[in-house]
Amino acid sequence: MRLTVVRAIPVALAIAIATLLLSGVHRFKTAQHGLDAVVGEAAWLGFLIASLAVIVLVAVALYRRRVNRRGATITSATICALALAILAGTSAAAVAPTVTATLGSHGPAITGPTHWRPGPIRIAASTRLPDQELVLLHFRPGYSYKRFRSDGIRAQGHTAAARAALARVFANTIFDGGVNVFPSRSASFTVDVHPGTYYLGELLRRPELTPIRVIGPATATGLASATTVTATDSHYRLPAALPAHGTIAFRNAGSALHRLNFIPVKQGTTRARLAAYLRRTHGDDNAPPPRFALAGPQLGTADLSPGRTMQLTYDLPAGEYAVLDFNQDPKTGRPDTLEGMYAVVTLR
Repeated sequence: MRLTVVRAIPVALAIAIATLLLSGVHRFKTAQHGLDAVVGEAAWLGFLIASLAVIVLVAVALYRRRVNRRGATITSATICALALAILAGTSAAAVAPTVTATLGSHGPAITGPTHWRPGPIRIAASTRLPDQELVLLHFRPGYSYKRFRSDGIRAQGHTAAARAALARVFANTIFDGGVNVFPSRSASFTVDVHPGTYYLGELLRRPELTPIRVIGPATATGLASATTVTATDSHYRLPAALPAHGTIAFRNAGSALHRLNFIPVKQGTTRARLAAYLRRTHGDDNAPPPRFALAGPQLGTADLSPGRTMQLTYDLPAGEYAVLDFNQDPKTGRPDTLEGMYAVVTLR
């Protein structure tokens, strides 16, 4: 039987849908290299070619039929199906790939590719140890990982040389985002990466960083919209309530590194009461907890450089939380909490 233009339309449409579904399979959609990445790219290319074929065949069929009523009905249904397929394909392509990291006594165990494409990347973190931090960073031109490690060693202590080394680290390192996690409480962060070399790992005990290469075409453009918490150098800008389960955006609009940590407090705790405690303890993050603090899950971000935005995805019990930035001014040692970097927020 000869394959006519009209008969070819459903064939091309079936191929488009099949390749779309194949490209949406998680292992192919999130692969950054290897055979799975090739299959994912080939499936997506096949979808685009088959979609173009459907459009061309529909145009030819319209021309030959001169748009009679029956042909118009069939063509309209075909075009609607194609539009839905393209919309679904666009949504699937916009999902950020995921890398996972488990923080333990021997450093972070990273599962997933170390070659990423430009665009949003989601990094999930969990830990077996208390108060662990996963961070993504990169360096300014002319500064290297080797110099970063060397300056990190020299920065230990309170001498002028140590302060100079620490200043070099902060001046030449861009902290793209990260998460501060505790046992039994996982979280993830999403950042928008660009071509170049990044480093993923932990810095709290000793630098354990894995190099990440970002190459190739972008997977999507920008981060999805979310409720935003903005850090300035003197306060947080945030709504009175945030989701207890979900995703927020954290933006650093200040001139120094900032972070945020959620610490559970008793219902009715006010910002003024929190401020009095911080003044009394001089903003010391190792001070005994206040009476209004509650035992419960905590969570936070790692350092975020000025002008950067990241997203934090988390799951915390509903209730009242203190939001704190215990960073210190690298020159004076004064805690950011004493500059106003604290708030009380409801998670619901």
